[in-house]
Formats: sequence, structure tokens, C-alpha cells
Amino acid sequence: YQLTDQINLKWINAYVDNRSRDLSDYDMTPLPILTFYSGQTDDHVLSEELRLSGKMSRMNWTAGAYFAKQNSYITDPYIILGVGTIPEDSISKSVRSISVYGQGTFDLTDQFAAVAGLRYSQDKEAYSDTTANLHPQVTFNDTSPRLGLNYKLTPDTMFYVSAARGFRDGGFSVNSALPASYNGYLTFQPDTAWTYEAGMRAEFIDHRLRVNPTVFWTNWKNMQFNYLIPNPVQHTVAAVTNNAGDSRIKGLELESQWLATNQLMFNGSFAL
Repeated sequence: YQLTDQINLKWINAYVDNRSRDLSDYDMTPLPILTFYSGQTDDHVLSEELRLSGKMSRMNWTAGAYFAKQNSYITDPYIILGVGTIPEDSISKSVRSISVYGQGTFDLTDQFAAVAGLRYSQDKEAYSDTTANLHPQVTFNDTSPRLGLNYKLTPDTMFYVSAARGFRDGGFSVNSALPASYNGYLTFQPDTAWTYEAGMRAEFIDHRLRVNPTVFWTNWKNMQFNYLIPNPVQHTVAAVTNNAGDSRIKGLELESQWLATNQLMFNGSFAL
């Protein structure tokens, strides 16, 4: 909706309703003697986003709020002789995410522009298994900034530098094969990444050749990876997600497009 000549309002709504049933017949006969519904799953996901964007004097800006909620219900009943359900394992999971954000690009001069943005997120996750009497809950909060500087050498050539922080929330891995000291689940923490970039965005030969070189450096903290935890009592191994330390990633990329004719385009990329 066009609020004014300079301000736009956008509302994005999405809803997903997913239901799945998996059936296995364990008695190996044509009769329904022992049937197992391996994962009757009902998933309901709702997301809402309200976004304002506009231009004010020398600044282009965007601000908004986001909400998402997912509810999952899983039941695993055994069907005996086609009539009974013995036993029934009932599991429910819910994830709620809310965030607010804003970003602006301010033209310092006709050539220099500064970029600044900030996003606050809160994620809540809850799990309930009535049979195993497991009811873990976790909440994570995060504030992620973004800063940058753009320099427009010509109308078709821009250089930029930027720094941005990324966030992925934590959660818990439920696994009955974990040692008894874990009480049936393992909680893992969020991981974060600061990424620093510098690059050029340029077009040549009357906009027929586009060249986009980029160099980057990423500091990744508290990485989430798959773990194998042995259980010496049960003589089993539990596969879970856990935090696995830090890493640094550095490299460069080059992407290009050349419109050789009005009917023929070449694309090329290189990454190290």
C-alpha cells in the first residue's frame, strides 16, 4: 500500500498445513494384526511480516517486524488386530520466532553512502514427550548489526566494504540413546558469524559486461555440527547436534556476465 509518495507499506502472510502418515505392517500377513504408524505428523506454520520502506531527503530506509510460529504433533501408535492402539507415543514441538529490524542507506555525498542496520530476534522452542516425560524449553535472544560504506566511482562502478553479524538459534537434540546423565536430550547454544566483505560492482561496454569481484573474511563462533556420543551402558551411539568450537573462513569470488549479442549471454564465476 502506497502510504505517501515516499513511503510504502508491505504485509506478507504465509500459512502451511502439512499432514503425513507413514504405515508399516510388521506381521507380514494380509491381516491387520500388528500395524505401526511410524510418524503421524501434523505441521502448522504461520508467518507474518510487516515492512515499511521509504525515502527521506538523502536516505533510503526499511523497517519492519516479523513473527513466525510452528506447531508439530507426532504420534506413533501400534494398531493391534485392527482395533487397539497399544502403546501410543505422543510428541509435540513448538517454535516461535519474533524480530524487529531496520536499515538505512544515507548519501553522505553524491559518491559516498553509509549503510547501517540492526535486527533483534527472540526464538523460543519447546518439546514435550508424554511417554518419556521429557519437556525441555529454551529461549534465545540476539541483536545483529550491519555496517557498510559504498563509493560510486562512476554511475556504472561502485566499490563497497561491509561488516555484518549473522545468528542461528540453538535448540535441543532428543535421543533415547544418550547416556543417562543427559536425561534424554542435549541442549546446544546458538552460533554466530561476523562476515567482512570488500568488493566492486561494475558494468562496462555500454552495460553489456558485468564484473563483480569480492573478497571476504568470516569469523564463525560456536559452530553447530553433528556429534556422535557413545553410551557405554547400552553399547549404542547417539547422533545429536552440538557446538563444536570456532573457525575462520576467508576467500575471494569473481562473477561475470557478458552479453555478446542480443541473443547470446556468457556467464562465468570463480571462487577460492
